Amino acid sequence: MTLVRGKLGFTDPRSFSLIGYRHGGHGYALFRGFPSPAEIEDSHSDSEFRLLDICFRNIERISCWAGAGPIHLRHPTDDEKATIQARIGPTRNTNVYLLKPDSIEDYVLASAVYWAEYDLALTAPSPLVTEDEEGRKAHSPVGQPVQFVDQPWTPYSLFNSTGTTTA
Repeated sequence: MTLVRGKLGFTDPRSFSLIGYRHGGHGYALFRGFPSPAEIEDSHSDSEFRLLDICFRNIERISCWAGAGPIHLRHPTDDEKATIQARIGPTRNTNVYLLKPDSIEDYVLASAVYWAEYDLALTAPSPLVTEDEEGRKAHSPVGQPVQFVDQPWTPYSLFNSTGTTTA
């Protein structure tokens, strides 16, 4: 899978839900942006939909409902980060990712976030976390390659000399 560095600060109006979670070791939190109920109902027999999967890697903490609704993915301001740290303690060696534009209540502490759009069945496993290599190859991202952000803190560089990497 080809990865390119993306930029935070984007909003997606789809309804996101936490659909996968694994803690420890190589833990992750996987959110999926689903089409509206009307789009699903109008599809009749279509089995695949344009979905946005957002995967937070090496998570330390999650604060949000399982049904997150629309997402505005961003880093906190310095003041917002200080407020979060006053509540939960230091966030050394990790990144704070906020999920809403005007709130610090919904966040994920993780080392990196990856996202991509896919044409998938609603219950299909995400190519971002599946261990099935054939499944990943069968479902390439739509439009852009998988994007990621691991700044401002990262324990290592994922990049090769061209600014891209393969995983």
